[in-house]
Amino acid sequence: MRAAGVIFRLAIIILIFAVIWATYTKWQAGGFAANFPGFTGSVNSVTPSEIALGASQEKHQYWQIGVVADSSAINSTGMQTRIQTRLPSAVTAGTSEYFWIGSYLSDRSFIQIGYAIPWNQLRGEWFYCVFSSIGVKGPCVYGEPGSVGGTGKWNTFALTSAPIGNGRFLWTAELNGIRLGSFSMQTGSTGPNTPGVYGEQSSYTAASASDVFPEIEFFPAIQVISAGHSNRYSAPNHATVYYSAANVCPPYGLAVVQPNNVYIGSHLSCAQPYQYVW
Repeated sequence: MRAAGVIFRLAIIILIFAVIWATYTKWQAGGFAANFPGFTGSVNSVTPSEIALGASQEKHQYWQIGVVADSSAINSTGMQTRIQTRLPSAVTAGTSEYFWIGSYLSDRSFIQIGYAIPWNQLRGEWFYCVFSSIGVKGPCVYGEPGSVGGTGKWNTFALTSAPIGNGRFLWTAELNGIRLGSFSMQTGSTGPNTPGVYGEQSSYTAASASDVFPEIEFFPAIQVISAGHSNRYSAPNHATVYYSAANVCPPYGLAVVQPNNVYIGSHLSCAQPYQYVW
């Protein structure tokens, strides 16, 4: 009986050790952001080394970082952002950099507008793009290389909607108040969704985060037209941080120097996902 008791106690100790080890390895795999979803603090309170703790070397087709308007911007019928053009010294072959504003619409289709820097030209070009609710791409229209000017040039990108009858809406893309093109959609509102501004490394296949972003300034970052307020833009009350994956920051980060004034770039700070930044 005594031997049986010893064996029983040893079995309990081994079981406890196994549970502790499993919990530890799960924590290591998840990393800082995954294991502390309720963390709050200032934009600079989470360091890159903390978020990198246990981070994987996972590759993505899209590396996106940005800020998204709060619920004060729901049911928007227009959106715009002002972005300062900055050109990187290099872009990795097969990738492109994008800086833009966009939103899901009420039917879960998606629209965006901004500027792109393809790897094979290193000159910024405006673009706007539409995706249906089931992910079908198009139209996607691009301007000429250099169409957003050189480093230091400020540009305002806007998407606005207007009813055209038969339950359809015409969305118009504009650069500095000049029409770039239009497209017809089944909805003219973001519904429960809200616009956001983003920096993005994109490629045709999954890739590592190899591009170095210059520090891109968005100011005013997000302005929207609320339903019933035709052509009158206003800023959202608040905005939160968005990462497309847990390992986006680092290398890509952001800084908010005042409400609605956002910088996105490499080596900037890592805020907690979904944390309010103003």
